[in-house]
Amino acid sequence: MAEKNYRQYGWPIPNHLRASVAAIAPDLRRTFTASSSTHGTSGSTDSPADNEHSNRLAAGQGKLQEVDLGPDAAARTEQAWKRWDKGEPEPPASKARRDKYGYAWRKPKANGKTEEDKRRDQMVEAVLREAKRKSSLHSQSDNLLTDPFHS
Repeated sequence: MAEKNYRQYGWPIPNHLRASVAAIAPDLRRTFTASSSTHGTSGSTDSPADNEHSNRLAAGQGKLQEVDLGPDAAARTEQAWKRWDKGEPEPPASKARRDKYGYAWRKPKANGKTEEDKRRDQMVEAVLREAKRKSSLHSQSDNLLTDPFHS
């Protein structure tokens, strides 16, 4: 697991697990000697792979890093500070209502049915009601005619 975390996230391998990891993954032996020899020095890393590794290592240890968001972000921040200095209120957010998950709230559409669909559904229901009523009357009359004990 330590070897996987080292390879995937750049997390350091604890000292007490280094011998086990070296037995499992011999290609990592050089990292133990390299990290122990450079541990006391504050040298800079030149290769992009070493730089990426150090960034992943820092992130794995919970260290914060500054991220450049570009010139647009700096301009937006500057405008916000100017508005704040003038006492202007923040620009209003979107007027769209949001549900508890943050999605825009929409009025339900009656199951997506148009007026024509609703009229057709009403006619079908009326036909089915009539058919049910007729079949129940028909079955009652059949029972009356065939039942010898019913008088």
